[in-house]
Amino acid sequence: LVRDRFQELGQEEACREQRQEAWWRFDQRLSEQFRHQGQILRHVDIVQYRDLFEQFVRR
Repeated sequence: LVRDRFQELGQEEACREQRQEAWWRFDQRLSEQFRHQGQILRHVDIVQYRDLFEQFVRR
């Protein structure tokens, strides 16, 4: 039982790491995009940002 729980935690951790990795890549790409446009990324609405991220992950 304990081992199963550890496996579950391991999977959750892996999933979270993947998401963080994806988020980081997304963040990089978006930053470049906005720098390219001469805009400052921090001005992007965080909700809008999250929506963009969800779309990015689904691709």
